[in-house]
Amino acid sequence: MGVFSFATRMWARLVRRRLSDEVAQELDLHVALLTERYLREGMGRAEAEAMAMRRVGNVTHIREEVHELTRLGWLDDLGSDLAHGIRTIRRAPGFSTVVVATLALGIGATSAIFSIVNTVLLTPSPAPDPDRVVVLATTFPEGSSYLTSDQKFNVWRQQTDVLQDIAGRRSGVVNLTNIDRPEQVQATWVTEEYFRLYGIPIATGRSFSGLETVPNGPPAAVLSDGVWKRAFGADPRIIGRRISISDAPFEVVGVAAAGVRTLSGDPIDIWLPLAIDPASASQVHYFMVEARLRPGVTLSTANAKLALAADQFRRSFPNALAMGAQASFGAQITRDALVANVRPSLRVLLGAVALVLLIACVNVANLQIARMLGRRREIAVRSALGAARGRVMRQLIAEGLPLAAAGGALGLLLGTVGIRALLALNPGNIPRIGESGSAVTVDIRVMVFTTLLSLAAALAAGLGPAIVATRLDLNGILKDGALGGSPRYVRTRSLLIVTELALAVTLVVGATLLIHSFVALRSVNPGVDTRDVLTLRMSLSGPRFARTAALDRLIGPSITAIEALPGVASAAYANAVPLEGGVVLPYIIEGRPLTGPFHGFGPWTSVSAHYFDVFQIPLVRGRLFTDADGHDAPGVVIISEAMAARGWPNADPLHARVFLGKGSGPDLDEPAREIVGVVRNVHDGPLDRAPQAAMYVPAAQVTDGLNARIVRGSIAWIVRTHGPSQSLVPAIQRELARSSAGVPVARIQTMDEVVARTTMRAEFNMSLLTAFALSALLLASIGVYGLMAYTVQQRRREIAIRMALGASRRAMRNMILRSGIALIGAGIALGLASSWATGRLLRALLFGVSVHDPLAFATAAAVLAAVAVFATLRPAIAATMVDPVEALR
Repeated sequence: MGVFSFATRMWARLVRRRLSDEVAQELDLHVALLTERYLREGMGRAEAEAMAMRRVGNVTHIREEVHELTRLGWLDDLGSDLAHGIRTIRRAPGFSTVVVATLALGIGATSAIFSIVNTVLLTPSPAPDPDRVVVLATTFPEGSSYLTSDQKFNVWRQQTDVLQDIAGRRSGVVNLTNIDRPEQVQATWVTEEYFRLYGIPIATGRSFSGLETVPNGPPAAVLSDGVWKRAFGADPRIIGRRISISDAPFEVVGVAAAGVRTLSGDPIDIWLPLAIDPASASQVHYFMVEARLRPGVTLSTANAKLALAADQFRRSFPNALAMGAQASFGAQITRDALVANVRPSLRVLLGAVALVLLIACVNVANLQIARMLGRRREIAVRSALGAARGRVMRQLIAEGLPLAAAGGALGLLLGTVGIRALLALNPGNIPRIGESGSAVTVDIRVMVFTTLLSLAAALAAGLGPAIVATRLDLNGILKDGALGGSPRYVRTRSLLIVTELALAVTLVVGATLLIHSFVALRSVNPGVDTRDVLTLRMSLSGPRFARTAALDRLIGPSITAIEALPGVASAAYANAVPLEGGVVLPYIIEGRPLTGPFHGFGPWTSVSAHYFDVFQIPLVRGRLFTDADGHDAPGVVIISEAMAARGWPNADPLHARVFLGKGSGPDLDEPAREIVGVVRNVHDGPLDRAPQAAMYVPAAQVTDGLNARIVRGSIAWIVRTHGPSQSLVPAIQRELARSSAGVPVARIQTMDEVVARTTMRAEFNMSLLTAFALSALLLASIGVYGLMAYTVQQRRREIAIRMALGASRRAMRNMILRSGIALIGAGIALGLASSWATGRLLRALLFGVSVHDPLAFATAAAVLAAVAVFATLRPAIAATMVDPVEALR
């Protein structure tokens, strides 16, 4: 190896000396010939020699370049190419800064979005063998319902030939009481199998046993590490201690290890037993069921078995809720089900930011071509000295690698900062990102992605210029300094600009569609007046408020005390707030024959008398509730227009009688209620869904069985004020604490904030795509400006001749404008066609607007045309400033 290396170095020195001498002789001869030519044209010797030197180029510089390359023997060595690239970059700091900044913008934005995609879609679930953990559901042709009932759970629990560790869980809030500062905490009720399914580590004590997850089992609790430390001072004697949860005693049997979170990334404060009676006939859907596929069982096999179980269930329980002829049972990988709603939007955003990166690469490629044409004499000399086409291409691509590396490093830094900025936009309920996006980090997967992205960007931005460089007219350049077929290179750059404009149009069209969609969504009337309305949540779980009479005794004094406060207009109680969903129950119309288990179903809300006044929900016909609609009064119900239109399309529903929750379970059965009023529709769920058939009942008339289910979650106090409500919050909290004997209040927010939360996802998508579109507009305008400025520079002699022959400055300006407008028109046309073809990808993100909305397409075309024409105008004006005499000289 030593002999071979010595021979190689000696050969390299010989080649360098020979090539250096030959290049020097060739260039000196070329300078002499040009000098003689200029002397014959009447120039002085000094001026002729200077002109010859400018035409030939810096001889000393090229000698040094040849010396550097030949000193290394022109070996195909990537290290030498990179070192040469770094030296070349240092000679052009302005060019390098622009390239690095452009790549950093594209790579940084892409890395930031990929970090979210990585956390949500790619990071494995915390459960052991997560790809075999499934969620069980009732399936329909239009989708799946993941909430289930005791009756269905008992059937699924028997499918042990394909499933194991079948666990139920539901989430809610409870109050930690009898501590220094009572607080409301997040609770998860689970069956015994849950801890085994998710492999939750227990730091101290144990998880639940079978005795604790059956009806009337001993009350037990497993604390999270955070609550153990925060509420109980990390007491090492906590195991076996009885604590008060919603005024009921629970024995602490375990403390989970630190860092345990739900699959969606939310923290858990406490686990409580979910007791399900194996003989239960309840059909209330209020919890979820998950399981693990048995070894060797595929998802399709499990679904086939569950479909058979659904047929058997339908035959055994013909009047079961949500089990029509088209309903079935099915399983889906839990992680896939969790992110199903956000996957389309994340893919669209990742695709959009990829377009921004591609536009950045196109801009860099244009810069590289312009710089390469400035170095055409150097490249021609190297090719004349024997450098193969592939060798020149490798050298030029290698020169871009340090720039890409710098752009990638800066992009990763910008991406890290950008992640926090993106999450500050409040992306709504994106699962798995944790509280305030705490789970989104720059891990090894993101770093590898950014590295590969930088290499791909270097290749994408450098390959085109490298190919152009290998097609230079060497004879023309070395003999008389010709441009080497520059019109062809202008066409190449023009093609890149057209591509860049088309990509920018695609992004601007998408952003415009999302803006129109967001405006349409925010213009939807939620059915309630949200101005100056405050909502406060309270958990009443536990035995204290399980009976309706106890809750009624809380509601009356609380509302009276709140309404007595200065600045309060009215107050009310409800088990759920509009737009956030709540209890859904079936109904049966008395005296009407059934063709199925019930006549319909919809949101069911228990309210106090002033509920409709607080929200200013208009009464269509009949009357509203009064304080006389108490526990001993005849049962009444108010329905929405949607329910009236569905149940009584050609009749007046007033005084008709309906059974609510009939057949849902023995604890929910109640006598028929009389319809006493019809109110305007209210959006119970998201604004992009039509209002459902809604039912409202007086809180004092709710059955004890249904009331016990209601208080498992949180209830709401709703207060309308005469002005800004935040200043009234402390006083309202004091009155509620006094009337409830210290039950804590949480989740205090205005109704405007509630409405805003329903549109956060749409606003997040719109904001990001708009930012990407603006970046694309900026890059495209820079690209158009650069190309047109270069064109004017290359056509200076032509413009001078035209002006010398009598062409006006206006004609020269219009000539440049026409060439620019032709490129702009081609790019916009191509972009509009691309947007039309790919519009279906946005369909899942739009509301109230077509993917082919003409206004959106026209707006995008107009905006891009205005920006691009403005970028063309300055070079066009520069063309009119050419001095014919100076240019011809």
